[in-house]
Amino acid sequence: MRLLEDVGRDYRRFRHSPEERLFLANIGCQFVNSSNVSAVCRFAEYPQDLIIRFINGSVYRYIGLSNKYDVMLNANSKGRWVWDNLRGRVKGQHKVPY
Repeated sequence: MRLLEDVGRDYRRFRHSPEERLFLANIGCQFVNSSNVSAVCRFAEYPQDLIIRFINGSVYRYIGLSNKYDVMLNANSKGRWVWDNLRGRVKGQHKVPY
């Protein structure tokens, strides 16, 4: 991932290379430009769940929250959305081995 030029921001977002975008698309994920979140996914094997891949490579499955997929993609800050809506507030999150 490449660091984006974020003039006047306290944080830095990352941009995926074409290879990373292809990899994420092949596993069913939508990449995002964020300082914290790498991609948002909905997998066929977990149709009711929201899957979030973070910049550090960890992947979490939020059970029963697939209806939040579009809401998260439309958020100005994906990391802030995760922090405000998911982190520590949602029961039934599982680390996924992807």
